[in-house]
Amino acid sequence: MWARDAKFGDDLVKAYGIVWVEDLFEQGDEDNRYTTQVDAFLGAQHEWMSHNLPKKAIILQTDESGTPKLPPKGIPVHGKAGKGTITGHYIAGRDGAIETICYRMPDPPAKKGKGAKAAGPGRDGDADAAETAAPVTTASRPPVTKDGQRMIGDFQTDALHEALSTAEIDDLTMLGLFVLAASGGNVEVRSGDTSFTTTYGARDAIAGDIVENGLLVHDPETIRTGARRMLRFMLSLRQSGWQSNSGLAARIAGDAIGADAFLATMATQDFLSCLSKAEMERMASAHNVLPRQTGKATRAAFIERFKDERFTYDGSRFALTSDEQKEHAAHASRANAALSEEDDSDAGLGESAEDDPGDDPGDDTAAGAPA
Repeated sequence: MWARDAKFGDDLVKAYGIVWVEDLFEQGDEDNRYTTQVDAFLGAQHEWMSHNLPKKAIILQTDESGTPKLPPKGIPVHGKAGKGTITGHYIAGRDGAIETICYRMPDPPAKKGKGAKAAGPGRDGDADAAETAAPVTTASRPPVTKDGQRMIGDFQTDALHEALSTAEIDDLTMLGLFVLAASGGNVEVRSGDTSFTTTYGARDAIAGDIVENGLLVHDPETIRTGARRMLRFMLSLRQSGWQSNSGLAARIAGDAIGADAFLATMATQDFLSCLSKAEMERMASAHNVLPRQTGKATRAAFIERFKDERFTYDGSRFALTSDEQKEHAAHASRANAALSEEDDSDAGLGESAEDDPGDDPGDDTAAGAPA
């Protein structure tokens, strides 16, 4: 990652421990410093962007190819930005530079119903058309707000990390967890095709503890400790920060090691206030707490009910729901199908090369002799 693409200053360089290296083979009229600490560079870029975001601009996430992901129904604006245009800032996957994209959201549908202004008599003189229009429907509040979902992600990640640190994990499960962790949505692996070498400081430090004099150590406890630390580093369910959510892989891992037992209590004002009124009343009824006159009073009564117990919200448990199981199976099936197609394509290329008679100088048929 080049220093010339960095927006952050020396304060974040120090905070993230970034070390610049001078490239002596580049042109001398520009900043030729670079770093191989990709995670640290991207983290510093994201922090700078978060604190220097222009008014009304937003931060966009990117997909695996580094392309910014617009909100659902977002329409890219390629020409001059006008009224209603939103500017999205994102970190380009190819070089870590901060770039922008403009887009707009579609116009909301015209309101209908009694409150809507009639457009006047229709072709047949029907002036009461507005009176018979469908009533306006408003979207109901989801059971848990986005802030609540972020809190659940933090609860789950803390519990998962605690379980990975202290729970009993047999060696076969540990090996399986590594496979799951490597498939997480927050894990990036750069192949040999990249134009620069990447190193990850934290992972290098963890891996360094299980190597001595260039050889893998054979002390079981050292290996297990290193495995736990690496899994903690890789697996996450946080829904904030720089692409730090591993997805269903971390949920499956947490379920495998009983991470539910490590979830902190969620009977707090901060979390319960993220529940809709209907969801709060459902939870209260399920735990024999009578609804009060106000939502705040109901939450207070619920907290009092669990003052000596740990309350775990159903939607925070690690086990996949039936729908999520189907989603995970379908995703794996699609990935396997794509891999099979790629293998078949490679095999076809190999067969065509082997069967090409023009490649065999000793083949009389290739030389034009009759078969």
